Amino acid sequence: MAKQCFLDRRKSYGLIVAAFVMAFIILRYLELIEFPVQNFAALLVLNTSWLGTQKEETPVLYNYTQNETIQWPSLQATALTVNEVQSKINRIKSQTIKGNRKCTSVHSDLYLAWRSSSNQSVDTRADDFNKFNFASSCGALYNDELVKPLPWSQLVSLWEQEYLSSPHVNDSQDIASASTSTIELITPVGINGSLVMGSEVKFKITLFNVRKEPRIQGLLQTLPNNTTAHLTQELDNKNLTTRASINKNCLTNTTSLSSSYSYILEDSKGGDLINVWLVSDAPKASIAADVMDHRNGTYTAITVLPWCGKLKVMSAIAHQREKFRLMFYIQRVFKTTYWFAGNFHSPNASEYTPCLPHPYIPGHTGNDVCNLTDMLGSPYFCGRPTKTKFLNCSDFISTKRLNDFSNLALSETETWLLHTPREKRPFFISNNISITVVPAQASNETVLSFSRLKCNERKLSLSFKDNNSFGFFYLGEWRHLTCDLPKLNSSQLRECLADTKVIFLGDSNSRAQYDILSGLVGCQEKMKRNSGVWHAPLLCESENNSLSISYLPHSFPFFGSTGEELPTEHVFSETRFLDSVPADAKYIIHFHHFLHLAPFHLGHMEHRLKLIREALKRLLDRNPHVIFLYQSAHSVYIRQTMNGIFYVELQRRILAGLGDRVMFVFTWPMTIALDSNEVHPHIADRFTKLYMGHICGRAKL
Repeated sequence: MAKQCFLDRRKSYGLIVAAFVMAFIILRYLELIEFPVQNFAALLVLNTSWLGTQKEETPVLYNYTQNETIQWPSLQATALTVNEVQSKINRIKSQTIKGNRKCTSVHSDLYLAWRSSSNQSVDTRADDFNKFNFASSCGALYNDELVKPLPWSQLVSLWEQEYLSSPHVNDSQDIASASTSTIELITPVGINGSLVMGSEVKFKITLFNVRKEPRIQGLLQTLPNNTTAHLTQELDNKNLTTRASINKNCLTNTTSLSSSYSYILEDSKGGDLINVWLVSDAPKASIAADVMDHRNGTYTAITVLPWCGKLKVMSAIAHQREKFRLMFYIQRVFKTTYWFAGNFHSPNASEYTPCLPHPYIPGHTGNDVCNLTDMLGSPYFCGRPTKTKFLNCSDFISTKRLNDFSNLALSETETWLLHTPREKRPFFISNNISITVVPAQASNETVLSFSRLKCNERKLSLSFKDNNSFGFFYLGEWRHLTCDLPKLNSSQLRECLADTKVIFLGDSNSRAQYDILSGLVGCQEKMKRNSGVWHAPLLCESENNSLSISYLPHSFPFFGSTGEELPTEHVFSETRFLDSVPADAKYIIHFHHFLHLAPFHLGHMEHRLKLIREALKRLLDRNPHVIFLYQSAHSVYIRQTMNGIFYVELQRRILAGLGDRVMFVFTWPMTIALDSNEVHPHIADRFTKLYMGHICGRAKL
């Protein structure tokens, strides 16, 4: 009897434990309690904080053993395998040793390859810098402390989940090819093949590989309506309602302009970035199109026809999905494509150590890493100096950029894809489509008239909803389709900015905005540059109008020129700056991030933007006289900036909803419309006119 009671009690305990475990898993899935996800080898939890419009379906669990997931957290919830990574590492080891026998010693001791000499009371910086660059050239970027951890979040972004669920490409002929892909007009044309000005036009793009095989693989699958409703409701509950009708270049998984999730392709081949724009020579004009991904190798481009004339259709495969998969693989496993050497200096010794904006530093683990976040105001980490008698973490004074990685552990096809020469991009899809646009009936207008709404009357918060065709270039000027953008002369700008401090905080494209605006208002330089390349603060003032314009480089990571030492006092934490703005002064603050953060995992940008959002909320609450402008990433085809579209979506989504004193300066479609391939767009002055046209003449702050 006692034995039976014991067995019954044990069964009850077992049921209680089972119920507890089930409840824990459900709560963890709903993100109601915190727990390190790497403790569950078989459980994938979506990181909805990534704010993506990508696949929201039930995540796929891959066939990992528990040991693989524990040993390689960076591979969890992906189709990446230990064997894939290790085979690529072995390939690069063999290749670099064959090219340079001296690489043998580097590969034999990856720990020492990334550490400074421990000789005390010596300046070893020159030797350290050369040593790290040599290790990089040997492909020695696969230290366990670097490749195995997750780069940022404990969870997986929806974008990473999407692209890393596919195997790596083995054959370049499997990649979408512009030479075999097609674009066709699907809007019915009128008499003589014409379309009416102001109407909408649609195109269908179909991608094929080199063998002329379509990208689609698999069958269209319809989810039950209740499943769709559940997914959509879950997102709505987290304030993450999908904005599929805005910026269709975002890699959405819908087949209509609504936020329906009813149709999802299984094993599909969407996810390429397609640019489409219309141009004419007489008049000189152009407009970008919104592109919707149908997740099956086909895309629909939609735009409006704002002017009359003969229009040509331009389309390009900006980046294939395999290139995005490659980018996510590199940033997940190797964390970056650029490195920095951190300069530690004291009166008695000096050395360089490797640095990155996350704590995974080759040759350094645990307490052997300097966390410089408190010092700099943004996440930044360097190896702890080896000359411990004379140097510690507080002796960090500057960084210096190491050489670009030339030997990443990639497959042969991936290496080819990564290093496709700049001059071969973009990959244009040829066509012979010509559209004749005619005036509307009983109208002699040859270009859409300006809106009655002035841009300085438009709510700034609406700028976060602008799509790719929110405006167009006409005779060299940008015309907004929603509002009338005024032309402002220098006198009007000075009057607009009287008694105002204008701050540009960001990279060289922020500095370009400083140059343009300070030139227009004619202020006197108080902090001058002494070289053409300048990575330090700038200031100009106009005493008559009590206005000042400043430029501040954003905090690390920030790439100086080759060989340039960038001191800590030359860069500025965005959040610390926002928190320093007083409550009783007029400010126009302009932020921009892109080129200097692009080489790093998207988690860094997400984290940074969230900190900015919180600091901005504090500023807007205490100072009613602040206008904040955020300039988006722009379209450019070079490989270093291939993740620009994801930056645009993170920037837009994280900073939206802060009210009508915050504007999203959407430069992406402006650069598409002019087919720009410049890291520093030559049309930067049009960006200035766009946001100043929204600010000047607005009700007094």
